Amino acid sequence: MTLTDFLQPLDLDTHIRMAEADADLIYFGPAGDLPLPVMQQYEVIECWSECYPSIGGICGISIIVTKIKED
Repeated sequence: MTLTDFLQPLDLDTHIRMAEADADLIYFGPAGDLPLPVMQQYEVIECWSECYPSIGGICGISIIVTKIKED
């Protein structure tokens, strides 16, 4: 599933943490602030809900992605 399709039904204020497998963090913040061109570059591999106690107990979704290969 593309990241764009995955994020579409979410509330724009939902916090997401997005990273590539075995790589550094790509994005952390509200889903509505993630630019469309960035979303279109990735497919979702895995996701889970998570709370982040170190930043005030915000709850959101952690997403592992892989970059879509261009033909």
